[in-house]
Parts: sequence; structure tokens; C-alpha cells
Amino acid sequence: MAGVELTHVPYRGDTPALTDLLAGQVQMAFMSMAPVIPHVKSGAIRGLAIASARRSNILPDLPTIAEQGLSGFDVGSWWGLVAPANTPREIIERAEGVVVPFLRTPATAARFLEMGLDPGQLGASAFQLYIASEKDKLADVVRRAGIQPE
Repeated sequence: MAGVELTHVPYRGDTPALTDLLAGQVQMAFMSMAPVIPHVKSGAIRGLAIASARRSNILPDLPTIAEQGLSGFDVGSWWGLVAPANTPREIIERAEGVVVPFLRTPATAARFLEMGLDPGQLGASAFQLYIASEKDKLADVVRRAGIQPE
């Protein structure tokens, strides 16, 4: 979106990438929130921006990329509970009836925030629509950038 060219350095997860970032072997990284929070708070690394559309409750002073001038930038990470496509609707509804209320409890929200996660609370139908929109959005990014599998 910004027309910036960067060298992609593949890592096998956040831990080795964070190790190299802290050691100065790489100059920047797009990373999950959880492993970097203590390092940002201590000043060991400088948080530049949140990649999602809204600021994080965990680091509320860190602006979004969109707020810094790249309007429409939204690449948040997410986790979700999924099941095989042919799972009976009553099973999905029963799981949703347990999981969604659990995610909405203050204790669960607090624990998620301690781990550097912002708990979502989407039901099954809304989450399915969200996954579809993310798939479409990322497919468009791949197409426009000419990304090819290696």
C-alpha cells in the first residue's frame, strides 16, 4: 500500500525474529503483540505502530499505521475456534453457547490482556463472515503485490 520495498527475512516464529531484532541483526519486524510488549514497555525496542485498524488496549499510546498516514491499513492477527465444514449446526450452536459467554467474562478478558491478546467475541456466523472478508482482503493484497509462492 505504501510502495515501500523491504527485504523479507523468513523466521520460524516470533522468538527467533525477536532475538535478532533485540540484537540489531534486523532493523524492524512485523510481530505478534504478546512477545514484544515487555520489550516495548522496557524501552529495549521501539514500537512504531499497530497494524490493526484500531489501537490496542495493551499499548494504547501506540498509534495505528492508518493513523500515521496509510489510510485503510488493517492487518490484525486473530485466533478463532473452527470446526470441519460438515459439523452439525447443533454442535456449533452448543460450542458457541459456551465459548462466547466465556470470552465475555471480565476474568477471561483480563487474562487475555495479560497475555497480550485482545479477546474477540464474535459468534459463529459473524466469525465465518469475518474469515471470508479476511480471505478476500489478503487475496487482493497477494494479487496486487504479485506475490508468488517460493
